[in-house]
Amino acid sequence: FFSQMERIQQSYEGLGDEGLQRLCTVISDDKQKLPRIVELDIGGNELTKAAVGHLVTLLPKLENLEELDLRDNKIRDAVGDLVNVLPMRLQRLDLNGNYIKDYGVQCVAYTFRKLKSLTELELTENQIKVGGAIALGQALKSTSSLTRISVAYNCLGDDGAAAIAQGLLKNRSVQSLDMSDNAISDEGCIALSPVLASRSCTLTYLNISVNKFGVAGAEQLAKALNSNKSLKELDVGCNPIGSSGAINFAAALKRNRTLLTLDLSTTELDNGCAAALEDAMAHNSTLTDLGLMCNDNFDIEAMETIFEKFRKNREVYEARLAQQAQTSPSQVPWLKVGGTVLLVVAALAVALSAAKRRK
Repeated sequence: FFSQMERIQQSYEGLGDEGLQRLCTVISDDKQKLPRIVELDIGGNELTKAAVGHLVTLLPKLENLEELDLRDNKIRDAVGDLVNVLPMRLQRLDLNGNYIKDYGVQCVAYTFRKLKSLTELELTENQIKVGGAIALGQALKSTSSLTRISVAYNCLGDDGAAAIAQGLLKNRSVQSLDMSDNAISDEGCIALSPVLASRSCTLTYLNISVNKFGVAGAEQLAKALNSNKSLKELDVGCNPIGSSGAINFAAALKRNRTLLTLDLSTTELDNGCAAALEDAMAHNSTLTDLGLMCNDNFDIEAMETIFEKFRKNREVYEARLAQQAQTSPSQVPWLKVGGTVLLVVAALAVALSAAKRRK
């Protein structure tokens, strides 16, 4: 990797603290290449607090660093020392899976308000609770550069979700928010709903899957979709909203003209919401992805009927996307992993069901 030092990618190489020390020394010794380094990826190397000391010495020398990836290490709250020396041009900071608690997140939040170039902040799979969420919420009120933040797989709870929601109400830059697996119940969803309902909402992606909200939370989120003009993808999968919750989303789909993807997978649906979803798709011309997988009480035939309703939506969307990109739909990355896969899975399921009936 020394032949092209612009991007140093040494993730999952078993460096450990001593290996990182040697790496930092080699980098520091090459004065000519220091200004050319724009990425440092040292994720998954069992780095601890001792490693942070080496980085504190190195980072001030990397004035043009744009991406710093420290995912899957064990730096814990020593991140407080690290963030004080982050280069001002940093655009992406990945701290996923580092056992960071509220104190560390408070330090991160204080710092990213000063980093005017930071656009992506990854804090997935740490140990963030309400205190950290409050700090993030306060920071969101004053940052204008951050476009993506992930706090998935933490311990935010309803109070933490509410704290971040308060920050988002004042924010005009965040487009992508992942709050999945945070023990958020109906109360937390009710706190988040005004963000989606706000005329100034900038979110295009919201993931609140793998939480514990039910019908009441789904109802408030669905009401917010009635007036939302920005959201393109909403994932509420793995929440016990049941068919009653899905019916609320179906009602919202009749009015919403922005949402492209709605994931209702593993939400305890049954045929009770089939008619509502089918009717919604008869009135909606924009939705191109509807996730209904892993709802065991939902007949596959009913599911396929619903899919048929928005198959035309996808055809129109693909044609428009192809025209905009001046390429064929098959070359658009989103289409490779989006609705096409969903329809293939559904078609296979229908075929298997038909085969069983013939037997």
